[in-house]
Order: sequence, then structure tokens, then C-alpha cells
Amino acid sequence: MQSTITNWKTASAVWRDFARARPELGYDGGANSWIHFQRRHGQHLKGLDVIRQTGTHRPMIADTDRFERIVFDLLTLTRVP
Repeated sequence: MQSTITNWKTASAVWRDFARARPELGYDGGANSWIHFQRRHGQHLKGLDVIRQTGTHRPMIADTDRFERIVFDLLTLTRVP
């Protein structure tokens, strides 16, 4: 799927919505859970171009078309394709 400009949103907000929609995963979607999640998985998600750093001291952005599926797989599978 080709990315569009409109599908990129603030990554912490995308994470919050994802976590709240999936309480069975045990994340509350708050600021601390985002910090811990992106510290652990951020480099991998950047490598997959699911999240991007927009600049120093600026928020990350996430591709909303791909974030949910890839993060769900990342959190629930032992090996991510």
C-alpha cells in the first residue's frame, strides 16, 4: 500500500488509540507506556518505515495504514516477518 501524507499522525496518539483498542495486550496507552514501547521497538519500526522522527525534539509520526498490523504482530509473535 502506498503511503499518503494524510495517513501520518503523531505516533504517541496512534499508540494511545491502538493500546486502548486492545486492552488484552496490557498497555494503557499513556505517555509512559509509549516511552517504554518506542525505546524497545522504535528502531525496528523506523527501519520498517512505520514511524519516523521528524527532527530533534519533535514528535515521531506514524503511518496509520501500517502501524496497527505491524505493532500487533510485533507484540504477539516471537518472529516478525
